[in-house]
Amino acid sequence: MEHVFRPDLVYSEIYRTLRPGGLNLHTFPISKQMVAPLRQRASLEADGTVRHVVEPPQYHGNPIDAKGSLVTYDYGYEVDRQIAA
Repeated sequence: MEHVFRPDLVYSEIYRTLRPGGLNLHTFPISKQMVAPLRQRASLEADGTVRHVVEPPQYHGNPIDAKGSLVTYDYGYEVDRQIAA
């Protein structure tokens, strides 16, 4: 989830397609130092360009792309409330 630009849309689709009583299990890193539930690191502009909100950009390893995968959000411990909202 830390690599998508619109996690709100992803969670909406998960809730829309998950059968009643079903579970969605996924993982993402959580920053122990963050007080906020999430912090946006990058955004996708209307023209398709990426704007880095937090500098320098952060990338995680990616076996398909040597450059890595851009981190778009950092998550804190309160993210469960954000997801439920």
